[in-house]
Amino acid sequence: MNTTTRLFDFRKSQKPTRSKPESARAMTEPATDKARAEVAAIMAKIEKTEHGDHSGQSGKATIAGLAAKQDRRHRRRVKISAPVRIRHTEMFQVNEFDLTMTIDVSREGVLFESSHQNYAAGQEVAIVFPYAPASWEPVKEQRGQVVRVARSSEKRFSIAVAFLEGAPHYELVDAQGRPFAQSPEVAKPASTRNERPLILVVDEDPRARLLLRTQLEADGYTVEAVADPTMAVTLLRHRSPVTLICEAEAFPGSIPDGEMSGYDLCVIVRRNPKYARMPVILTTRTGTPSDFATAHALGATVCVAKPYDLERVANLVRMLAPVDAA
Repeated sequence: MNTTTRLFDFRKSQKPTRSKPESARAMTEPATDKARAEVAAIMAKIEKTEHGDHSGQSGKATIAGLAAKQDRRHRRRVKISAPVRIRHTEMFQVNEFDLTMTIDVSREGVLFESSHQNYAAGQEVAIVFPYAPASWEPVKEQRGQVVRVARSSEKRFSIAVAFLEGAPHYELVDAQGRPFAQSPEVAKPASTRNERPLILVVDEDPRARLLLRTQLEADGYTVEAVADPTMAVTLLRHRSPVTLICEAEAFPGSIPDGEMSGYDLCVIVRRNPKYARMPVILTTRTGTPSDFATAHALGATVCVAKPYDLERVANLVRMLAPVDAA
């Protein structure tokens, strides 16, 4: 084709073909890897949902159990209430006393609340439990060590004290530092050395009387168990128990055309000079704060809510009236 023909040829000219760059091919190709990742994520989500439906019931039960356990730990409940006196034994606090009420008592120690801020873990104290504010007799102190101090409210602290074995050793010396000779202990007469102390139990429930009798007799006591307070009054005229355990609520039909309660028996005992210092343990079926307040106001030494731990009540008896003290 000559030059003139090429100039007047109006057909669409063919442009040379160019290869596409690598980036353009990547954009036009289907995103295979991305699609696979999306499918795998959807499948994992489905499996997770099915697993959650399968274990949902057990998970709910576990969460409910943990919540109930946490609620029980934080629930406040009076278990054993009695007056207690705590004396600091440090040199600069030896004359400081704290009079309060116990929250709970066990063989290992006592738990109480106080507004005093001078308690610290590891501190040694002297405890009088139970404490009689109007006592005219020398009180016997027991060694204890503070094991936990926690804030129970804005101005009060919860203090746990563990009992310590034995008594502190004090050595008396003269001006030259020489120890004084200790006087020998006076032996008890042989006639009273083997006598078993008497515990009087008053409870309407025959099963409770049997359990207390069995436990206390195994601990070395003699037990008289009666079904109502009137029988206890008759027995008190002829016997001399070292401790009284009585149910606080009324005993229907205990007196003609009426009833007598453990509160009434406690008042009768406290008005008798012979038994004015005898420990009285009242047990209450309802366990309301008013029951504890009434028991202490009438002179009860300790008030315990039912149902109680038999071993803990026996431990209270051993603390109030030791077998070897008879």
